[in-house]
Amino acid sequence: MNTLALIKKKQLKAQSLQEAQKVLATVSEAKDYTSAHLSPAKLAQLSA
Repeated sequence: MNTLALIKKKQLKAQSLQEAQKVLATVSEAKDYTSAHLSPAKLAQLSA
């Protein structure tokens, strides 16, 4: 492989990784969940 092809492949891999991380971040932010580490008072605030 020539140098240009290696650079292009590396950039494509980095771009794909960034897009995948962005998708995972938006999915995890949208999900509503309850943590076992929250106190009952904090849970009451969140549900109200």
